[in-house]
Amino acid sequence: MDGVSDVRDLIATVLFQTARSGIQASGSPMANYMMPVQAVGPTPKRRNDFIDRELLNITEGQELLLKFRTELMPLFPFVLIHEANFGILRETSPFLLLCIMTACLEHKPALQQNLELEVRSVISTRIMMNMERDMDILRGLLVHIAWSHYHWRNYHTQVYMLLQMAMAIVVDLGLDRYDNFRMRHIYDHEEHTQGSQEGEILHLTPDGQRAFLGCYYLCSK
Repeated sequence: MDGVSDVRDLIATVLFQTARSGIQASGSPMANYMMPVQAVGPTPKRRNDFIDRELLNITEGQELLLKFRTELMPLFPFVLIHEANFGILRETSPFLLLCIMTACLEHKPALQQNLELEVRSVISTRIMMNMERDMDILRGLLVHIAWSHYHWRNYHTQVYMLLQMAMAIVVDLGLDRYDNFRMRHIYDHEEHTQGSQEGEILHLTPDGQRAFLGCYYLCSK
C-alpha cells in the first residue's frame, strides 16, 4: 500500500474516532480521544494579549470558544478543543486561542481585522524571529488557514505562504514519521537530536496525528 493510501486510511480512522467522540453541531466532543498538547518548542508567557488590551473580555472569549467548539470544530475536526478552561488555554496555547478568537469574529469585521493583524505579528515574532516550532503554533496556523475565508481579503497570497510554514513545522516536529509517508530524509540513529526524539513520541498522539492530517488535507484542497 502506498503512502497516499496510508494517509487516507489514517484520515478515515481519525474522522471515525471524531464521530464516536460525540461532535455534533449542538454539542461538544468527549475528552476520551484528547491528550495534552506536547510542545517541542518553548511556549512564551502571556504578555499584553487581546484580553490585557481589552479587545475582548473573559466572558466574550468564553462565548467565542464555545462557538468554535460547537459550530466550527465539527467542520474541521483536525484541531479539537476539549472542555478546557478559557484561562488554561490562554496560558498553555495562546496563539491557538488567538486564532480561534479571530476565526469566530466574522460578525465583528473591524475587531476581527485587528486580531488578524495580531496573528501576523505573532507569526513573524515566534516563527521567523524566535524560530519556534511547537504544537501551539502549528494548531493555530491550521485554524487560521482553515477559516481564512472569514478574514482574508488576499486569500491566495497568504494561504500558500502559511501552508508552507505549517508543512515545515510538521517536518521539524517529526509528525510525518510514517513508514510509507515521509516528507524528510531518514537520518541515522546517531544524528537524532532531543527534539527529534520528542517528535517520535509526539507523532503518535491524537493531537499530533490530527495536526499532520489537517496539514495534509489543506495542502490537498
